[in-house]
Amino acid sequence: MDISKFNPGMELQERNHLSVSRTKKEPDVVCQMPKQFIFSDNLPGWVNTEVWNYTTRRMNAEFVMCRMELREGGCTQEPVCNGYENFFYVLSGRVHMLIGSEAHTMDQAGYCWIPPEVAFEIKQAGEEPAQLLWVKKVYKPLETAAMPSAVVGNADKLEAEGNTAEYIKKCLPADKDMGFDLSIDLLIYYPGVTSEQTEMHMSAHGMYVLEGRGDVVVNNQHYETHENDYFYIAPCAPHYIAAYAPKPLCILVLEDVNRDFAL
Repeated sequence: MDISKFNPGMELQERNHLSVSRTKKEPDVVCQMPKQFIFSDNLPGWVNTEVWNYTTRRMNAEFVMCRMELREGGCTQEPVCNGYENFFYVLSGRVHMLIGSEAHTMDQAGYCWIPPEVAFEIKQAGEEPAQLLWVKKVYKPLETAAMPSAVVGNADKLEAEGNTAEYIKKCLPADKDMGFDLSIDLLIYYPGVTSEQTEMHMSAHGMYVLEGRGDVVVNNQHYETHENDYFYIAPCAPHYIAAYAPKPLCILVLEDVNRDFAL
């Protein structure tokens, strides 16, 4: 008997379980998209690169977020200067980056924030394909704060700040520099832990599950989540998070910050 389609233990292989897909889209509330159910596209202006779009303006979102894979020789065809603020996070593999005139090498958990009007180039490096998350957004300038310079770091080297519910690693110092209009944090929940409280924001969330499993609860609806799932949570949707065993649930979360709302 061929047991290759079986699903032993807790391993999730959704391609073999289409009848019980967790994929859901509920307008103006939440969009959950396990990576197995998103069709990919070629990325114009990039060589040997494939992209899976998670959030775009077609969802009434104010940012674009996608996962991309740079295969052997994958790179930008020419410097990219798209007029947006850009954020990259390396899920696996290695890339060489040129940000303006500064060269950087980023491995797994490496990240960078690039101001608008600063050109960048990316090239796959190493033996394996490079998997990245890419966020782009229209930057909202603030008269009383200068636009920040580029930020390059690695999440594994960040110190986690703890509270009663979660540990937070801040990729961008948005709490200290009002020039940032975007926060991107890693939220870490240990098994059995839930959010400190149900939250509601005027800002939308883009959430990518880096590791672990648990529940994301939106409008009192439970959405089971696993590694490599993506959530878009619309503004004003009440939500909280709960983590399951056997390992911590780690989620990369972005939201708008430090700006007033126009009438």
